[in-house]
Amino acid sequence: MTCDRLPASLVPTGSSLAALAATVGARYRDVAVTITGASDDSRSVEPGDLYIALPGDHVHGLDFEADAFARGAAAVLSDRPSTLLPTIASRTHVGGPVR
Repeated sequence: MTCDRLPASLVPTGSSLAALAATVGARYRDVAVTITGASDDSRSVEPGDLYIALPGDHVHGLDFEADAFARGAAAVLSDRPSTLLPTIASRTHVGGPVR
């Protein structure tokens, strides 16, 4: 199931990546990045968005990170590091801790 673009109330315009990381209990290396929206579908990413790249039943969201990057994603939230974007790494996922 995808939620596509997330409501602005979940990711207020101008949120810092560090603040979002702290909110979701994620690890984050300090890079000055401002987030203007969020999406878990690389096809709907807009410039400044946080791309949420999680594992699915058949593919991982990071398989589409190049598309999200090309569309202007500012960073990614995932259970593993991105090779293209600043990453906040979630400590947990459905099923238990990320190892």
